[in-house]
This record gives sequence, C-alpha cells and structure tokens, in this order.
Amino acid sequence: MREARHFFTEREQAALALTESVTLVADGGVPDDVYARAAAQFDEAELAHVLSLILTINTWNRVALSTARVAGTDQRR
Repeated sequence: MREARHFFTEREQAALALTESVTLVADGGVPDDVYARAAAQFDEAELAHVLSLILTINTWNRVALSTARVAGTDQRR
C-alpha cells in the first residue's frame, strides 16, 4: 500500500492501515496512531463496520489456511 499511496483517498489509506495492523496484531497490537487515523475518518458505526469486515476476512483466511482449502475450488465432489 505504501508504494501505491496516491491511488487511495485518505479514508481508504486509513482503512488499509487499520487492516494491516489488525491482521498483524501479534506483532504488537494496533498502534494508537493507526487507530486514531481510522477513527478520524470514520464515525463510530462506520468504524465498527470496517473492523467487522477486517475480522471476517481474517477469519476466512485463517479457516482456509488451517483446513488447507484453496479459494475458488469446490472440494465436495
């Protein structure tokens, strides 16, 4: 994201930074400045929605990794 910063609005950059921090939360948590930047761009309800989406996608990724599933494949057949 840092290399393509000019492609994103400030609001999108804040969401992407928050996404990266939440995804890498084991590396030391979400820094206060990253959270504050997102909170400045989104109202309380929007920020809750953004966090919900981040957590949902991270959960899907962890399920896929832990079960060795490949996106786009249907292994029921």
